[in-house]
Amino acid sequence: MVAVAPVPDTLLWSLWAAKEAAYKAWSRNHPGPFAPQRWSVDFDTQGGRALVYAGGPGIPIRWTHGPGWVHALAGDDTGVVVGVDRLDGDASAAVRALATRVLKTEGGPVAAVDGVPPWFWIEGRRGPPVSLSHDGPWGAVAFRWPPSSLQNS
Repeated sequence: MVAVAPVPDTLLWSLWAAKEAAYKAWSRNHPGPFAPQRWSVDFDTQGGRALVYAGGPGIPIRWTHGPGWVHALAGDDTGVVVGVDRLDGDASAAVRALATRVLKTEGGPVAAVDGVPPWFWIEGRRGPPVSLSHDGPWGAVAFRWPPSSLQNS
């Protein structure tokens, strides 16, 4: 399938990104090792959507791509904000800074990103979870905004 795709590299990285995004979502409730060969992807290449299976119900995925990058997002994407950009310096710090910049462009407050898994922290309260990823010079963030509520720390 990959070998006969119009752009094989993009399809290969889309499949990998879909599995990785599904694992990140799944692992919040099911800690354990990531064995990508056990996960299967049923996808719609035209619609940028897929279902990833790991022995249970399919995890919905959507992905986008641009020159040199592929980004996949797991779960219901209603109200989800996504940001992708080139990073400079320490990738971990740079992708966290990207998250706070994207939040600000969405009209959000000044926030910090902390924790594993990462969360926004707004005025001492835990805000929405944020998904962070980086590879090479690229970083990506995804989060729901506005959140339904802020939790007390």
